[in-house]
Amino acid sequence: MGRTLRNAWGLVVGLVWSAAASAIHIDGYEGVYGYGGAVYELGDSQRDSKDGLGLNLGIGMPFLDREGESMEFSFRAIERERKADGRDDKQRAIFANWVRDLGLTDLPLDAKPFVLVGVGAIQEDVRGEDHVHFGVDGGLGAIFPLLNWGWAVRAEAVAQAQLNDESVPDEDYLLDFQLRLGLQIPFDHESSPPPVEAAPECPTRVVDPVSGRVDCFADSDRDGVADGQDQCPGTPGGTAVDAKGCTTAGATDSDGDGVLDPVDACPGSTGGMVVDATGCLVEQTVTLRSVNFQTGSAVLLSTSRIALDEVARAIKNQANLKVEISGHTDDAGNDGYNMTLSQQRAEAVRQYLIGKGVPAERLVAVGMGETQPVAGNDSEEGRVANRRVEFKVSVQ
Repeated sequence: MGRTLRNAWGLVVGLVWSAAASAIHIDGYEGVYGYGGAVYELGDSQRDSKDGLGLNLGIGMPFLDREGESMEFSFRAIERERKADGRDDKQRAIFANWVRDLGLTDLPLDAKPFVLVGVGAIQEDVRGEDHVHFGVDGGLGAIFPLLNWGWAVRAEAVAQAQLNDESVPDEDYLLDFQLRLGLQIPFDHESSPPPVEAAPECPTRVVDPVSGRVDCFADSDRDGVADGQDQCPGTPGGTAVDAKGCTTAGATDSDGDGVLDPVDACPGSTGGMVVDATGCLVEQTVTLRSVNFQTGSAVLLSTSRIALDEVARAIKNQANLKVEISGHTDDAGNDGYNMTLSQQRAEAVRQYLIGKGVPAERLVAVGMGETQPVAGNDSEEGRVANRRVEFKVSVQ
């Protein structure tokens, strides 16, 4: 019986690894992951043994054509101390489980819940008698992101039943309950792309004659005032100027938008977004490359908070603004999954801004999937550019 169980487990591992070569490539992550940890088992009350302890190991991969679903193959080894003589009974099991990701929730610690059901083979070694039985299991779990490179704490509560008339006299089946806790680790994880300066879009673009920067206006002395309005060209860098581009002694620009505080009608405007001469945001579409997520999920990385806090402050300080937040992906993976993931990511940004005090009615989240690329998807640089969050600012 033991040899049969080992052979079956070897076959399962081989099938998963051979399938990994064609696994779906979603947002830079192949999808195959491994997990392992401890198991605490509350055994069936008919067993002549105490609660069991053991380990749980497994690998999983997403389905190619069904978003939010994956297949997992696991191995468990548990030992229980018999009440009668203090010796150990043993259990070994292999299972194949269907797992459904329940998506982004409002649970604490960025928890990502899931459900699982499956079938398998359970080998029981009770009082020195070795036998294998058919089993089923089902339960709930959640993963809790731990580090930026994709690691997570994984917790599960599972019921496991088996058709077994040999381990316990006069019993046809056994029902055990298991609590599992461990780590889940991706086999391939893409690091977050480096922050890229936000580039506003405008109908007519010009080239700055000094820096060569493509922008909505040329600003040769880099004082925040366009050359066409700058009455004091050549102002030294870092010098405080007024709306005409002339030095103003003692004046400051607290929010760094190029408009001095005395004439800034919208203090708190975020750096990198275009403002008018009064310091207020104008209609524009901005891509913030510093807003990033955990791979294959809508969980914001902690490094995104600085940029989003600035965006929240700017929107709150200008009551006539409305913002459409659009999520975008590259073309890897199926269209439906990419559309859903981009919608969840846009909504995650919207919820973050609401949590920072931006009125909900001024924010709209939309998922664009892979439908609006800004670069080719045939290179890593192009795919990184296409995975983005855009903010379309409109003035009411």
